[in-house]
Amino acid sequence: MIYEKVKKTIERYNMLQPGKTVIIGLSGGADSMALLTILNSLKDIHGIRLIAAHINHGVRGEEAQRDEDFCRDYCEKIGIELKVLHADAPGLANAMGISVEMAGRKLRYDFFESIAKGVDSPVVATAHNANDAVETMLYNLARGATLKGLSGIPPVRNLTSDLLVVRPLIDCLRDEILSLNIPFVVDSTNLSNEYTRNKIRNEILPLFTDINEGAIENISRCISSLRDDSSFLESLAEKLIEKAKKPDYFDVKILAAEDPVVLSRALVKIIFDKCDVFPEKVHIEKLMEFVYAYDSLKSAEILDETVNLSNQIQVPSGLIVRVENGKLIFAEKAEEIRPFSLEFKVPVKEFKYPFGTITASLEINEEFGKALFKNSLNYDKINSNLTLRNKRDGDKFRPAFRNLTKSLKNLFNEAKIPVADRAKLVLLEMNGEIIWIEGFGSAEGFEVKSGTKQVLKLEIN
Repeated sequence: MIYEKVKKTIERYNMLQPGKTVIIGLSGGADSMALLTILNSLKDIHGIRLIAAHINHGVRGEEAQRDEDFCRDYCEKIGIELKVLHADAPGLANAMGISVEMAGRKLRYDFFESIAKGVDSPVVATAHNANDAVETMLYNLARGATLKGLSGIPPVRNLTSDLLVVRPLIDCLRDEILSLNIPFVVDSTNLSNEYTRNKIRNEILPLFTDINEGAIENISRCISSLRDDSSFLESLAEKLIEKAKKPDYFDVKILAAEDPVVLSRALVKIIFDKCDVFPEKVHIEKLMEFVYAYDSLKSAEILDETVNLSNQIQVPSGLIVRVENGKLIFAEKAEEIRPFSLEFKVPVKEFKYPFGTITASLEINEEFGKALFKNSLNYDKINSNLTLRNKRDGDKFRPAFRNLTKSLKNLFNEAKIPVADRAKLVLLEMNGEIIWIEGFGSAEGFEVKSGTKQVLKLEIN
């Protein structure tokens, strides 16, 4: 039965097309083993190729090695290619100031993306199931989510502009997965309620099933309905955008004629498409005020004359969104930040650059202690003159612990750095390679390790 359910899900969401290379996230747990087994049975029918991807996060010692060995043995047994990444999730978490759980997620999707670059027609498949979607829905509900957040985990989403993530098990209950009797390993951290999701899974969901033994399946159906409703509203927002879109602006009169439920979604998409950053609720509410004010006053000239500069807001990316003369337009901030590049010699006290001062000191690793890793470099690896500068178009960076090269644009988008602030961040360059970025830390190969003799400590004021 579960095989038929997965086939219907794949067909409903058009997840897999002939010729695709499917990169399967394989932890060795029950869900991912079920996904691998089911897709392996369907690969000839769908004309797809499978690659399994396993990440050893460097967290659970011998248990993590056990999981890796298990995945290797199983993939070898059924003839599936396996790619393995050895990572340092705690190190990345420390360097980025995020949780180990979030660092692990970044490592996984970075790894999937790196594999995808080396194969034809890639698509990533993860083993999220109906129970996971319910857990996500309850987590988002507790945080006051919108309809989209209450729709759980999307069956299909974009990882990048040309790489999809699909969830073929999204309609399957965990009990159905366990009924397959496929060998798997148990991650002991899933048994601990230290993580929020585990607490929902281990404590909250059992209370729902006490009330109604079919609660998970019922909530899953609810999520499916909410997902359909959300998708319909998003499609209306898309139509509104196309109708209101002009070469250099959006027609406010057309926007103002729409229902607030659709308008709010359209404004979110308009801003995200322009800025690569999701606006906050307060920004959308303010823009809606401006749009409907135009409609009620019936004249853009009156609106502009009445509210003067209050008909514009600055969104998180740093761009200005303005309503004037019946047009919704985007404008850059007036301030222009010029490129700079300065020779940087260490050690140095209070080295001045256009947006502040930076101090560079050399310390012995044993004396370094627990200073912030984001502000440190392995000085043993520095063998040439350094340049202190700000960003340039086309800059790329390979952050320590992430095993992936990213453009600075993507890196800053990921960290939600406002566009207006990006050129103010300083970076260090050696022989044409960026080895450190303010707020992001060192490049791979320049991180401080246990064997590092000298540490370059940086302080920015």
